[in-house]
Amino acid sequence: MPITDETLESFLEEHSKTITHLDVSNCSHLTPLALKHINTIMTRLSDAKKMIRTVRVIEEGPVQESRVLFTKKYFNGIITTTTQNCSVAENVGLITDDYLLTQAMGVFDDQDFSEFKSRKIRELNGIKCSDYDEPMSIDYSLDSHNFCDNFPFEDNNKSIIIPNDVECIKSREVYSVNTSENTVKTLEINTWQNSPLQTLIIGRSTHILPDFIEEDGLDDDVSHSVIPFIQLLF
Repeated sequence: MPITDETLESFLEEHSKTITHLDVSNCSHLTPLALKHINTIMTRLSDAKKMIRTVRVIEEGPVQESRVLFTKKYFNGIITTTTQNCSVAENVGLITDDYLLTQAMGVFDDQDFSEFKSRKIRELNGIKCSDYDEPMSIDYSLDSHNFCDNFPFEDNNKSIIIPNDVECIKSREVYSVNTSENTVKTLEINTWQNSPLQTLIIGRSTHILPDFIEEDGLDDDVSHSVIPFIQLLF
């Protein structure tokens, strides 16, 4: 049976955290969608302690001119902030909570993203698609956990029950707001973890690479590709 994009997707879903070597050199039925599966599935967050997150804020003017105001990256307890050509690193320690990490990376300090903060709070409280004048408060006495779509509750024995936090952390979030009549500010958050994949052998008969790459780099789906080495067999 020929290996298709769907077959590869199923295989990766089952073995994504153990594959170190992948050879698709004779899989001629694969398409560029296979590369998306490799990047998306192999980098999906499964352990909050291994979380990597980037935050980028872009401002777009009236004639489609855009500039990156700043970028931040969190990895292994360090937040690195880059503004123009200057980078500053700050040791914040290990953070495994979605809300607290977003806060630590300065997103909530920007008043333009106050509604994004309110949305995060509503999600933590399990209240969606509702409008509130003021964001709800959060008790973060258990701030080492991400409470996902349900706030933690107590059973009859007063023990805390917390849902699976990792499954609730989104791999990508984008939020845009009009800061003036002609200016839009966009927040981009990407979250993933490193993949064990070390070698991907493609070969001449497999066509999973895109025909072209945009001028500003890879598209969003593969913008944080973790394939460190691609061996092409001719």
